[in-house]
Amino acid sequence: MKENKLLSLFPYDYPYNEQVEYMKDVKSILEGGGIAILEAPTGFGKTAALLATTLQYEKQVIYTSRTHTQMRQVALEIERINERKTKNFSFVVKGARSRLCLNPVVRKISDPEEALHACLASIRNLEDAELGGGDYIKQIYQHVPQTSGEWVCQAGLKQIKVPVDVPSDVPRLATVERLKEYGEKRNICPYFLSKILAAEVNVIVCSYQYVLNPTIRGLLSWSLQDTFLIFDEAHNIEDICTEVLSKALSQATLEKALQEVLTVTGTHELERMLYEINDVFEIIDLPVEEPVKGTKFMEKLAEVGMDENWINRFLAQIPTMLKIQRELAEKGKLGRLYLPRIFSFYTTLSNYDPKSFAAIYHSYGTGEKRRWTVTYKCLDPNLAFSQIIDQPYAIILTSGTLSPLEGLEERLGIKAKIKKSYPPTISKGNILAMILTRGIHGKPLTTKYEARDEETALEYGETIAKILPYIPNGTILFFPSYEVQKNMLTTWHRHGILEKFSAPIFIEEEKSDIEILEDYRKAARKGKAILAAVCRGKMSEGQNFSDEEGRAAIMIGIPFANIKDSYVKAKIEYYEEKERGKGRRWYLDDAVRTVNQAIGRVWRHKNDYAVAILMDNRYARPYILTRITSWIRTRITRPYSNIPITTVQWYLQKFYGEMQQIIR
Repeated sequence: MKENKLLSLFPYDYPYNEQVEYMKDVKSILEGGGIAILEAPTGFGKTAALLATTLQYEKQVIYTSRTHTQMRQVALEIERINERKTKNFSFVVKGARSRLCLNPVVRKISDPEEALHACLASIRNLEDAELGGGDYIKQIYQHVPQTSGEWVCQAGLKQIKVPVDVPSDVPRLATVERLKEYGEKRNICPYFLSKILAAEVNVIVCSYQYVLNPTIRGLLSWSLQDTFLIFDEAHNIEDICTEVLSKALSQATLEKALQEVLTVTGTHELERMLYEINDVFEIIDLPVEEPVKGTKFMEKLAEVGMDENWINRFLAQIPTMLKIQRELAEKGKLGRLYLPRIFSFYTTLSNYDPKSFAAIYHSYGTGEKRRWTVTYKCLDPNLAFSQIIDQPYAIILTSGTLSPLEGLEERLGIKAKIKKSYPPTISKGNILAMILTRGIHGKPLTTKYEARDEETALEYGETIAKILPYIPNGTILFFPSYEVQKNMLTTWHRHGILEKFSAPIFIEEEKSDIEILEDYRKAARKGKAILAAVCRGKMSEGQNFSDEEGRAAIMIGIPFANIKDSYVKAKIEYYEEKERGKGRRWYLDDAVRTVNQAIGRVWRHKNDYAVAILMDNRYARPYILTRITSWIRTRITRPYSNIPITTVQWYLQKFYGEMQQIIR
């Protein structure tokens, strides 16, 4: 494909050289098949580049992302291509039931698997009242009805039509908002409209769950076979892969499931087995709050009577579960469903090798108030990813922060044909990064657990106070955890350091709402403002801080996952058993990828400019430094350590002065 052909659908006047290079690599993987891992820095315009390349071929494109914001961006870029290039590409955004469902009961259920069961329990065939069981699910969910008659969702006293054919006037540029508006006007289910449209459009835009969650994927009306599959924001993919296979079972869930069973007659066998589950976890010999290997967990279950045969007998009760759900719907008692959680837990025990799991048993309270919970956590992202790897013709994993690429490739269990990091489209002069290894009094800066004392907290606070006067508008302070954030802010407040910041400070708490963020944005656009955010929190993952909202990102310490956390311990041990050093590599990669993701929030377009300051002496060490994404690492001032605070101030004054002159 010649360059003019390559760019024939690009929806902007002048692509950057970096975008052209990226598109050539995308073209190569689309034509030859296989897997590509492509790290394209923030502000790169990768969505437009991906779509402009993939839409030149006849294969269906499945574009997955984690956030609705990114899904909307995909829709906008396709519309721009259609408008600029006089094309008629169609798409559907597969929103969750929580966003598309017209049944108020189902819409309130956030868990996708629970919502699935509540949805199916509400659907009827008006000519076949006896239709039910597994065939019923397959017929309505995969749209291969074996009976005549109209399908409806019984939403209280209202019946909502469930379509099995695509209406002629349905939007072919099907965003969530357009589908919902269309469905509400015609009393047709927007969720099922999106399902049947998916088999006909050029591009399906959906969350990772549709592809990686085996329960949801098994009931799709469209196939991954021979498609172009794109994972955008793929820095999340390892976590998503383990999350979709991780299950939990609690005594509270069991008690509510029993209430569901007791509302329906003829369910004695299932009722008896639920009581057996409670008895087993009351007496099982497992350490509390400590990870147990999946194989050991299964052995302990077998010792108290819950062996493979018992689990198979329990799973044979699935038709009874479906009967209960339908009767609850008919009686108007359908709400959150608890039985599906229990069957999902035991389905996972039955379907997967326990070597790749860890069980964590929790026990709360004493006597009659004692309650138990069991979490069965998947440790290996390859377990979910390997299920889909052979179906698409080509798979592209892309994000602004995938480094180190080799670690992602290793843990997903893949061999990429193309593995590449691209230079940013942002001018080199618009990016400044520094590492501070010591504070203004010469004390080493670090958030190591053993160094989290008041003296270190004061060194951080007083050093930041000397930096902030040289930064205009918005500064985001990223803390490694809520605990460190709380302790440092408390110390700074007690010693009067916060007053030295001379700017309003907005604090992200674990349950912060969007108002805190909006208040910060308004303040930063007007003048100096500080946001105290937390790595892996809402502000470091899903939000952008462009222009005045983020002129600097200051990373306090390194956000290593809590080594005392039972899941973290189990994961490190699991990888170390597979290969010595692999657990440590995962632990390092996870922390530094979190850093890359957080500080990348402040450069959002080609003309944006900002500074990243990494405050911890460990950043100067090669095993950390080499993991910093290359487009930021190559902008770090040298030397990497022991920079005097006056030099930092000089760099900041010079950088912002030059940037503001250019803007004028």
